[in-house]
Amino acid sequence: MRRPPPQKPESIPAEIPDRLALVGTTLYGKSWRRRLAEGLNISRSTLWDWLSGAGKRRDRRDIDGDLIDLLDTECDAASERALQISALRRRFMTGRTS
Repeated sequence: MRRPPPQKPESIPAEIPDRLALVGTTLYGKSWRRRLAEGLNISRSTLWDWLSGAGKRRDRRDIDGDLIDLLDTECDAASERALQISALRRRFMTGRTS
């Protein structure tokens, strides 16, 4: 039996505003702008500048590097939360109460 060809990973958008939107919506869903600004430790007005394309002219910050750092941070937080959820589930399954 033949396997289907492996899917190519989706490409990263070329433009910074599209990259910000991709990371923001992936991490935070519909209401992503405020939380993305907080996660990147920037003001919402700075984020709006970046989303409008103005930020790349004025700001020499490594936005991609910041997005990678944020993805790592959120991944670590999600892993920790998954451990906590699993531990709580085990407690319910064994019927232990405090």
